[in-house]
Amino acid sequence: MKRYVLAFFAVMLAVALLSSCGRQDENSLFWGQTRQYSDFLFRKYEPVRMEQTLVFEFNEDALRQWDNVLTFELIDINTKRKIEDVILYKNGEMCEDNLLNITAADREVVVGIEFGLSVPEGRYMLALQPKSLNGLDRIDAVELEHGIVIEKEDVMNPLAKGSMLVLTVIVIVLLAWIVIVHLFVNPSTCFNKVYFDYGSGAGRPIRMGSAYKLVCSNKSKKTSFLKKLFVGDVRYEVNEFWDKDFVITNGIRHRQIRFEGKAYYGIAPDSVMKGDSVIVTNSRDEKVQIQL
Repeated sequence: MKRYVLAFFAVMLAVALLSSCGRQDENSLFWGQTRQYSDFLFRKYEPVRMEQTLVFEFNEDALRQWDNVLTFELIDINTKRKIEDVILYKNGEMCEDNLLNITAADREVVVGIEFGLSVPEGRYMLALQPKSLNGLDRIDAVELEHGIVIEKEDVMNPLAKGSMLVLTVIVIVLLAWIVIVHLFVNPSTCFNKVYFDYGSGAGRPIRMGSAYKLVCSNKSKKTSFLKKLFVGDVRYEVNEFWDKDFVITNGIRHRQIRFEGKAYYGIAPDSVMKGDSVIVTNSRDEKVQIQL
């Protein structure tokens, strides 16, 4: 009679599981899924407790003859061993020794399963298996033969993922800005070398390289790395001849040269193309010949 009662109990437990869990496939029950990630800044990982409600029903014979506790442990169906670093809960409370105890008074039990941090990601086929049947031989019907499926996935911390996405967008925008500035807004000058003759013969040429303008000044100046990167490079010609900054850059038309600072200097000829020479006169009537 006891064997019949326990077998009936097992059938009712299996039916309760089937009614509370959705099918993952024909031979298993999907219990839940957890996504674990490493801590990042203030976003800390909180273990996910996957819960299902089990409904227990006992017939009159079971209630009269079964007055003990039925103890279940969580095992891996493939290895037939107890899972390490997995916490079992009953009605929100951690099970002592990680064992689920069911009594005749239990009607609905919320069973929770929580994976620890050391559990590798993967798909686990588990079973709630009775640990002992009060001295009776094991009854196969008691084991949940089809098992329950839990999936664990290691993912990137949401905050880290969001931060990486934002940084990626920023990098793309900055790269786009650099390309647009260097190719369209401030492209390199059409002239490659510039010679200055202040009356004692032309010295070494100024090589423009990727610079977008040449500034003639009486003070030495430097262009910061960030300005070179996001605005463009600048070359400098330093001489006491220059009372005010005089800028030489590309004109609107192809191969045309444009001058900034005409209000302070006399320029002849007025229109200059690449390869031409120009005479610039300052306020002291001093002259310099520039070969572009």
